[in-house]
Amino acid sequence: MFRPPVRKAFSLIELVVVVALAGLVVSILAPGLQAVRQKNATAVCLSNLRQIGAASWVYAAEDYREQLVPLHQTMVRTFHGEGFPNTVWAWVTAIPRAFGGRTATVPFPMDGGDCEVLQDEDGYWAARTRPLNYCFIKPASRGMELFHCPADSGYPDSPWSFPNAPEECVGIPHYDMLGNSYRLNNIGIWWWRSWGSGGGFTSGPWGHTASSLAEPLADIVLYSDALFYNFAFYGEGSDYADPIPGWHGELMSDNVAYCDGSARLTRVGELYEFSDEELEEMGYTPDFDQHVFLRRGPTWREDCYPTPGAQIRIYNADNQNVTPGVYYSGWPFDDYQYNPPPE
Repeated sequence: MFRPPVRKAFSLIELVVVVALAGLVVSILAPGLQAVRQKNATAVCLSNLRQIGAASWVYAAEDYREQLVPLHQTMVRTFHGEGFPNTVWAWVTAIPRAFGGRTATVPFPMDGGDCEVLQDEDGYWAARTRPLNYCFIKPASRGMELFHCPADSGYPDSPWSFPNAPEECVGIPHYDMLGNSYRLNNIGIWWWRSWGSGGGFTSGPWGHTASSLAEPLADIVLYSDALFYNFAFYGEGSDYADPIPGWHGELMSDNVAYCDGSARLTRVGELYEFSDEELEEMGYTPDFDQHVFLRRGPTWREDCYPTPGAQIRIYNADNQNVTPGVYYSGWPFDDYQYNPPPE
């Protein structure tokens, strides 16, 4: 009499052993897979920054002011803080991203409430208003994804994140909240310190014609992942906060695009301290701390000395553009570049 073959089932012990082995394999492979993903994100980010840097040179060649960092309308017109209940965040958080990118997709949280001005497709901050987009929005391009760092995880809950954003922004990717993972290098004074007026003055490439920048361009920061700029405020070795990793997992490091078109993962390191003799030789006369206008690390710098500074905009208490002027002499104020609003 024919009998079908008996199929022996797994015992409970065998099943437990198989599951345990599978878990062991996953635990062994997971760190390697994570490292591969992180390495890939770093490579994509660097490629993005190189292309954005190259597009900036194309833009400068065609711009009537030859601006290497395109000047968004909110940088020079009277509505720089339009739609922001607290215009501080327009200056320090939104404007550094407005050179390019998409319209934001999530509200910008601030001071206990949500601000939706960056999400307005017809507003002052929309993708259609961001000048560098014109170099990317073409049929054969990846378009807005060039402004997206795959490792963009927003600001961490750390002192390093502030005062460049409100605490409510922690953990929100910048590409979603601001439309751009990358920020420009805006070293200098944002609010002009005089009675009843304000403005922006910079000693970095922002606000300068491309041809005015002095060599070596390979060291001057043009754009970067957001945390690098924050790290550079104090550098390593300060008592400000404990060291933390940047978006790409490296301690006090993030990706940086330089003015020569190159890009590399850069560690901040300790800030260079100029001696009094060096400052005198450079003609640095302001009574500000030297790191307001001169910020350098072992392999990078944000200032573009000896190129004079640039004044982005100056306005009165009524937020109206007024005649430019500076209140100090010496570098970076002598022979500075002024960028008037369009007629």
